[in-house]
Amino acid sequence: MKGNKICSIVLFVFAALWAFSILIFTDFEDAGFYYWGGFAFGLIAIILGAIVNLFISSRSNRNTTEIEMIPIYVTAVYVVASVIFNAVFVYLKDGNYNIAIPVVNVIAIVGYLVYIHGLSSYADRVVATGNAIGGKTSKYGAISTQMAKILGMCNDPDIKKKVLELKQKVDYSNNLAQDAVVYEEQDFYNTLLGLENMLADGSSKEEIFALIDEADGIWKIRNSKLSTMS
Repeated sequence: MKGNKICSIVLFVFAALWAFSILIFTDFEDAGFYYWGGFAFGLIAIILGAIVNLFISSRSNRNTTEIEMIPIYVTAVYVVASVIFNAVFVYLKDGNYNIAIPVVNVIAIVGYLVYIHGLSSYADRVVATGNAIGGKTSKYGAISTQMAKILGMCNDPDIKKKVLELKQKVDYSNNLAQDAVVYEEQDFYNTLLGLENMLADGSSKEEIFALIDEADGIWKIRNSKLSTMS
């Protein structure tokens, strides 16, 4: 995913700028726990966001654009909030916040990773659902294409009318097939292939009508099975 990869590059550059802009003005003799804690956790937040989005980008062709953008938004919120929080401690000299720095940052890191993991699981379910639907409609798509091809081969108006009636029945049928009708759909498709050969060979109208009626009967059985399952 291009968006996540760009986000990673921007964050790696930001991490370098964060380190440079703070270290260049550091008075190392005066730097204490607040300074190093704020600096380190701020840097960790930026690099963590970059690594997470780099990992997401490596899982190509997995997410929709909408799902791809969510980790970027979440990362932006997490990084900005962490940088602001830790920047305060970089320049803080007084106070008793020794526990607050690691506790708040660890909670933020865990929360961020848990949320990203949840998004990843959701994306996997979306893809799995899409693949399942695609698999179940693939044979129907082949049937619809074959019907259109046969209709284009019909020169006789009576044959064309009968094929068109069959095609309309197919078009108005439930196209989300179940495993229970796989045999009927394959049998129907094979019958269409036979019908194509008959038209190409110039078979008699009676033979063609008989095969169309056979195909119609197979499709009725297919629809009947589906209706009992709904």
